[in-house]
Amino acid sequence: MFGKIIKSRAGYLIATVAAVFSFHAQAQQPAWPEVTKECRPWTYWWWMGSAVTAEELERHVELYAAAGMGGMHIVPIYGAKGYEDRFIDYLTPQWMDMLDAVTAAANKAGLGIDMTTGTGWPYGGPWVESENAAKRVFIETHELNEGENLAEPLRSKEQPKAALQALIAYPNEGLHVDVTGRVNDGGRLNWSPGEGRWTLYAVYQGWTKQQVKRAAPGAEGNVMDYFSRTSLDDYLARFDEAFAHYEGRPPRAFYNDSYEVYNANWTGDFFEQFMQRRGYDLRGFLPQLVGKGEPDIIGRVRSDYCQTLGDLIYERFTVPWVAWSQDKEAITRDQAHGSPGNLLDLYAAADVPETEGFGRGGAEILMTKFASSAAHVRGKPLVSSESCTWLDEHFQVSLAEVKPAIDQLFLGGVNHMFFHGMTFSPADVPWPGWLFYASTNFGPSNTFWPHLPELNAYIARCQSFLQFGMPDNDVLLYEPLFDYWHLTEGEGVPLKLLTVHHTDEWLHKGMAHFYSAAKTMHDLGYTFDYISDKLLDERARAVGGAIEADGGRYRVLVLPGCMRMPDTTLGTIIRLVEQGATVVVVERLPSEVPGMPGLTEGASLKAHLAVIARAANVEAIQPAHFEDGRVIVLGKGRIVLTNDLSSALTAQDVPRETMVEAGVDFVRRTHDRGKTYFVVNPTAAAKSLWLPLAVSCESAVIFDPRLTLVGTARIRTETNGRTEIRVDIEPGGTRVIQTFDTPVEYPPWPYLEPAGESVRPEGPWAVTFAEGGPEMPAGYESQEPVPWSNRGDDCADAFSGMARYETRFTLPRTDAADWVLDLGEVYESAEVFVNGESAGILWCKPYGVAIGHLLKPGENILAVEVVNLMANRIRYMDRNEISWQNYFFVNIDYKPFNASDWPVMPSGLGGPVTLTPLKQAP
Repeated sequence: MFGKIIKSRAGYLIATVAAVFSFHAQAQQPAWPEVTKECRPWTYWWWMGSAVTAEELERHVELYAAAGMGGMHIVPIYGAKGYEDRFIDYLTPQWMDMLDAVTAAANKAGLGIDMTTGTGWPYGGPWVESENAAKRVFIETHELNEGENLAEPLRSKEQPKAALQALIAYPNEGLHVDVTGRVNDGGRLNWSPGEGRWTLYAVYQGWTKQQVKRAAPGAEGNVMDYFSRTSLDDYLARFDEAFAHYEGRPPRAFYNDSYEVYNANWTGDFFEQFMQRRGYDLRGFLPQLVGKGEPDIIGRVRSDYCQTLGDLIYERFTVPWVAWSQDKEAITRDQAHGSPGNLLDLYAAADVPETEGFGRGGAEILMTKFASSAAHVRGKPLVSSESCTWLDEHFQVSLAEVKPAIDQLFLGGVNHMFFHGMTFSPADVPWPGWLFYASTNFGPSNTFWPHLPELNAYIARCQSFLQFGMPDNDVLLYEPLFDYWHLTEGEGVPLKLLTVHHTDEWLHKGMAHFYSAAKTMHDLGYTFDYISDKLLDERARAVGGAIEADGGRYRVLVLPGCMRMPDTTLGTIIRLVEQGATVVVVERLPSEVPGMPGLTEGASLKAHLAVIARAANVEAIQPAHFEDGRVIVLGKGRIVLTNDLSSALTAQDVPRETMVEAGVDFVRRTHDRGKTYFVVNPTAAAKSLWLPLAVSCESAVIFDPRLTLVGTARIRTETNGRTEIRVDIEPGGTRVIQTFDTPVEYPPWPYLEPAGESVRPEGPWAVTFAEGGPEMPAGYESQEPVPWSNRGDDCADAFSGMARYETRFTLPRTDAADWVLDLGEVYESAEVFVNGESAGILWCKPYGVAIGHLLKPGENILAVEVVNLMANRIRYMDRNEISWQNYFFVNIDYKPFNASDWPVMPSGLGGPVTLTPLKQAP
């Protein structure tokens, strides 16, 4: 039976019917790339208290494998109260036995295991003695007049036990004097000024006093000094000892978390290292280091200081840690962000650069590209991400909310996703089990667990394409980090950390020209990667008029209005141009060598600029004022001067993907026979359009990675020789488009449209509760499907779990090609059954599925099994003071968590439920 005929939502359906058509059809096609365990999502896996057993580990591995996971990343952390007798101290023989057990179980199940080289974060532990602990410098001043002495022994006001490393006296005029040797063991200074007023700068080496955050049992202690090779070697010696007798499988990868060593800005031999690397004694420029003096000199000294910190963390931590890991037969995943070093170089040193998506806004694409660019330039096939950290408040994240966050990471170049995450929780721990405070809970206690395999399969299919072939970006964008390091604002020793959380400060403002160029290219559809001085010098080469690196071939290099550049970098750029490369210079040529040596040793840079001037047939190129659009031929290549980046790229025949003008975003890769596009419609509007591509092709195949639909696309060629492809894509939807330079034999993509008006089953709907808690509510009946929440049933309001909505209907006679079922509003995901057979799980909008193949003449039975969020049950527990937080747990604002004042979250099927006949679109 049917109720009244309703007006179809044609604008919505035209673009969505193809997406939901034939959910069952063509699931296996040879064009789908092989799905490996690296294609499937992995997860951060917190071992609370390392309170694990071999049997429970095997049970978890089997659960995760059945859910479609690819692997787990072990992160031991603090334990749960009341379970102390189960704790296992980190790296003890018993702990190593558990590592052996889980790697064996994972291997048997086809999963992988990674592990942090430590517990919690950052690296540290009880074996890190004070001499190897993270260090902090304190610079304090004293004023003395002629003949005066310091009344008190020298002691740091910040840390009285900090060691005096230098005491330098600066007169109002004249040369400074090093009086460090005039301080006795008791801290008394045996020196006074002969005349005038002097300022004493006392440099103390203290400690950050930071302890390992969220440390596991047996690993509590000092955070190590990341700028000291001795500190790293001593730290890793504990792992060498633990692995010396380990006979199990090695972890696939060792992992380094984001740099969160708070206030660390020094190491024991920093003065000596600075002298060796920068060529002058920092002790002669302490006022400038802390922000006093002429701004340009302050900027140069601070730039040198920042560069030295970056050199130390790269050479003394990242590179040797990677080598140590590889010696253990493991690869490395490194979250370089948050550190004071050059992110591109640090990411590139690891086997798998890893970024992260944090907070309700998710990942910022132009930040994510630091990790993916490093991988692309160095030819590293995988880019990973800590995904969905604090995506929303606990227990309020749905699978539908996860999808756009994941898609955003894909658009930034990520192709090896790690959920953040899952917590090991033994079977005997009551619901909701053990949980980690800063994550989205992807574990078995979440009500969406039965539907998680659908998200996992979607990610696996997307990543199978994103790991297939090679990146295909046209532009290299130079990173002018020295301009950022030169900034002079603020007093005190500078510590410029390049984090994922405060990009508005260091990226948007601190590197404004770079960010503007990146945003312009992204918004206009140009494809690009970032490149650093080091990677440019070591990896770039000119081949056939293009610039090649280990993992890509680029049409042009863009210099985004940078003022300061090492002379070696400009020399490399000139060499590339002479060999045939094209370089686009925006607004200005670099005119200064960074750092203090640049004041007197910029001759090489000036010589390079003179080469450009001679090629331009002028006496000199004024760095900040040049003729817009001028092309300077130099050797086989050219330098293009511009104030309009987009126009310059167009003039150099750099293509852009104009699909962005339709609100569609993309990633482009290349394969042996054409291109691969991962396309996202991030808008709330359906798209039915001819999608322009920046390439031409003979044929194209469209894949829907959510529904596994595949078919050859309708294509047409424009007068400019480029191809347009007909694409229908739902709000928030994704497609993979593969182009081919030869015809391919595939069934056509089903372009469909409504064949008539939509109808509603008239009911009644019977609702029964299947599984969940805290108690099973009584079933009910309604004429229209309505959520089970807020019906005046306290038991239902408290319920988190699954309920089954069931009704019967009869279709009118029609020659429709198919019927699409649209569930309307769903809180939060649902599996659809027609006549007892599953039509699929709908876990994100649009909540629609084609069911024509399951329908039969006469009466049909429609059942929808809906699962809601965990929120209502947690609310009930907190309102009734049912204890469950026997471990550290806070809300998204890092305040004590309590859900008792939450409103009841909508739960169940909201409708309206409609069925729409479909026909082939012209």
